Amino acid sequence: MLIVENTAASEKEELRTQIRPKLAMILSRMSSVEMSVCRLFRRWIGSHYFSFQIDPLLSDLLVYSALRHDAAGPPGSLRNGFYRLMIFLSTFDFIDEPIFITGGVGEASEEETENEELNQNSLREYFMENRSTIFAKNGIIISSKADQNRSLITQEGPSNAVVKKLQMLALASRKKMESDVSAMKCQDLSSLFIGSTKWFDVLVNLKPMKEAKLKTAAETSKNKHRLEIPDWSPVKLVFDTYSRALGHSALFFADEHNQKVLGVKFRNVGELKGLQGECLGGMARDELSKMYLNKVGLVNDMKILAENAIESISVQKDI
Repeated sequence: MLIVENTAASEKEELRTQIRPKLAMILSRMSSVEMSVCRLFRRWIGSHYFSFQIDPLLSDLLVYSALRHDAAGPPGSLRNGFYRLMIFLSTFDFIDEPIFITGGVGEASEEETENEELNQNSLREYFMENRSTIFAKNGIIISSKADQNRSLITQEGPSNAVVKKLQMLALASRKKMESDVSAMKCQDLSSLFIGSTKWFDVLVNLKPMKEAKLKTAAETSKNKHRLEIPDWSPVKLVFDTYSRALGHSALFFADEHNQKVLGVKFRNVGELKGLQGECLGGMARDELSKMYLNKVGLVNDMKILAENAIESISVQKDI
C-alpha cells in the first residue's frame, strides 16, 4: 500500500507555492491606512534589529490580525493604527493563543461566524495539547484556511525568546506614545525608532561597503552604470553565513536598512553531557571535564567566517 507523507522539503515547497500566495491574497483586503501601518511596523522592526528574525509576510499578518479583528473598527489614522498594533503585541498571549487569520469584523454572516468559532475552538485545543512538543519552537502560531494546523510560516522563527523581546519593546513604545499624548507631542514618532544595541552579548561592526545602486558623478558622466542587484545586502550575507554555521549556539540580529552593525545573543544551551554536547558544536570542557559553550571560540569563528566583511568585533558582556 502506498503511503504519502509530508517531508521537510515538501512542506517548504508547499509554503512557498501555495500557503504564502494565499495569505498574501488575504492581505489585499487591507485599506491604505492599514498598509501604511504595515510599512511603519517594518521600519519599527528594523530599528530594533529584528529585520531577519521576523518574516515580512508575518509582520503584515500581525498588523492584519491586530486591526481587522478589532471590534473598534478600522483605524482612523496611521498613528491610531500603530498604537493599536502596539497594544495587541504587548498584551496578546502568544504562548497559549494561536492567531487566526480570517475575515475582518462584520465580513461574515452569523452562521459562518458561529461555524468559524467552533472550528477555532477545536484548533485551539489541538495547539494547546501540542504546544510543548510539535510547536515548542514556534514563538507565534498562525492558523488560516491555507494552513490550519501546522503554522508552517512560523516553523523557522521567530523563537519564543524573540517574541518575548518584541513584546517588551512594543510595551515600551506603547507607553511612550501614551506619554507623548499627555505631553501634547502627538506629531513626532521618531523616538519610537531609536534602537539600542546594549542588550547584545557581542556587536559585529561591518566594513563600509559601496551600495549596489550608488553611482559616482564620474561614472555617470562617462555613462558607466553599475549592475543593480535586487535585495543585495552585505549585512544579510553575513547574517545568513553566521546563522548557517553558528545558529545552534547564538541568535543574530540586524536591521535591513543598516549595513553597519550586526548583534549577537548567545543561546542558553543548558547542561549537556557526553555525545549530546560533543555533537552540538562550539562546546568545550573545563578543568572538571564539564561541558560549556565556548563563547570565546565562537567569537573567533565569527571573525574567520566573515573576515573580509568585518571591521571589528566588540564584546559587550562578560563571556
